Formats: sequence, structure tokens, C-alpha cells
Amino acid sequence: MTMIKDLGEALAPEPHSPSGLRHRVLSSTRSGTATVGRRRWLGRRGLVPVAAFAAVVLAATLVAYGRGGPVEPVDASADAPRLLLAAAETALDGPDLTPRPDQFVYVESVSSMVVTEYTGGLRDRLRLTGRHQESHERQVWLSADGTRDGLVQLRPRGSDGAWEDLPVSAPEMAPAAPVGLPTDAAGMREYLYRNSRGANPPDQQAFITLGDLIKESYVPPRVLAAAFQAAAGIPGVEVVPHVVDAAGRPGVAVAREDDGLREELIFDARTYRFLGARSIVVGRFENQPRGTVRYASAVLRLSVVDRIGQHP
Repeated sequence: MTMIKDLGEALAPEPHSPSGLRHRVLSSTRSGTATVGRRRWLGRRGLVPVAAFAAVVLAATLVAYGRGGPVEPVDASADAPRLLLAAAETALDGPDLTPRPDQFVYVESVSSMVVTEYTGGLRDRLRLTGRHQESHERQVWLSADGTRDGLVQLRPRGSDGAWEDLPVSAPEMAPAAPVGLPTDAAGMREYLYRNSRGANPPDQQAFITLGDLIKESYVPPRVLAAAFQAAAGIPGVEVVPHVVDAAGRPGVAVAREDDGLREELIFDARTYRFLGARSIVVGRFENQPRGTVRYASAVLRLSVVDRIGQHP
């Protein structure tokens, strides 16, 4: 791994204005309700590289992401670049797969989000009537090359009831196994700034774009490592110790704050494998109390399968 000083020098290109990357994920919609917020981690990307590979069927089940044991210890109070470089080292140990274009990336996760409720029609002034937290078990089948329709299934967390099907049209989603992404830190940093979409300042939007890129998708180990190295060069990224992901797993986060919100990427504090993401109110934001977790996700399993509905 390169030294942090050298990495900082390599990651110094002038930021680019956001231009465009990915659509936000489909979420359940109900009459009279809407979700709001311009910075949720709602991109349909989420990554933990696959832990096993079946050569014929390509149905690989995720057990752990990256190496199974601890890497060189990084204290939770350490600066963000050191933690991210440790995460990059772990990422390099992940299996390097090549999903076929006709296959699907399967991701099992849990997620929670604040749902804001309004009343009023298109011609009436909308009135805020309340907010509540929703938590779901989630499984998705997304086209590896982005040319085939996919499927999202949701059900309330802890429920053993039926899944709610949310079809995904191919034009709405980017490839779940993107190819041609940069494998070096400087190239990935430029990619994140150039392909960011949103109204946030460039540095914050690039950090959000990184979260979108590595959730609900498979990217090769070298690409994932480059993404974490690139994050080490985004100004304002800090370490948040003692956090918990949406599945209740403890970890340590690297985070960036802007305009009352803190976006977090959560890692296992021992192995530094990626666990999930959160968006938390830390200041004045839409009259929501500080500490409100607006959105959280935790990746439990990722695999490559041949068809929609197939489980590893």
C-alpha cells in the first residue's frame, strides 16, 4: 500500500462539478405518503465481494467480504485515511469474479428509512402530517450488464409474511456488475467527481456517489480498493467510532458532514470489511431531531445467480 503522504499527493486534482451517475433505488410507495431528503444513501449500489464462486452456476454466497482475519490494527481514533487504506487492503483480498452479461447480482440486506407523510393533491398545498421509521428486509436481483429487467422484494423486518414485489425496468438501473471502472486512486477520485449527481457541494456529493457505487453491486477487488483509497483524498472525511449498522452489527465509520447531515460508510472494526451505510441528522435539517437516522442499510449477502428468484 502506498504511504498516506504519497496518496494525498496523488489525489489532488481540482474537483469537478457533479454531472450524473445513478438513479436512486426504487422504494415502496403508498397513497398519501412520500419520502423526502436530498442526501439519503438511496442509490442501488451496495457491495460486499462474493466469498465463493461456483464455476458452472455462478451462485456464490457471501460469508465474509475480503479477508477473514484482522489486518494491521487501526485504532478507532485514527484518522480516516489510515482506516480507508486498511479497508482497501482488505478489499484486495476479495475474489475477482467476472459475471456473465446475462446473469444477475443478488443482494440480501436490511434497511431503514424515515418516511415523511403529507396530505393534499397536486393542486393543493402539501401539508406535513407526520414522520415514521420503516425497516425492511430486502432482496434484489439486478442485471449484471443493465440490459435486463430486475426485481426488488421488501417485507417488514422480522416478518415471515409475503414479500412485496417491485419490478425494476432495465432503463432505470445501471449495470449491477459495472466494467471499465478505474483501478487506481487518482482515476477513481476523478471518476467520483465527474459522475456525481445532486445538489450537494462537490466533495459531499463525491462521498455520496462512492456509497452509491459500492452498494447493491459487484465490483472487482482492485476497483473497490481504489474507491476506498479515493475516499481518503476527499476533504473533510472523518472517523466515527462505535457505530452500529442497520443489522445491529457494531463497527467504525468514515463519514462526512454537510448542512446538518452526516453520511457514513461503516466497516467492521477488526477486519475493515464494508458493512453498510447510514445518513444521520447532526444539525438543523428539516426540523428533525439530532441523532435521527434518516437512512441505513446493511449488506448481509451478495452473490451472482443465473435468474431472478434464484437464491444462493
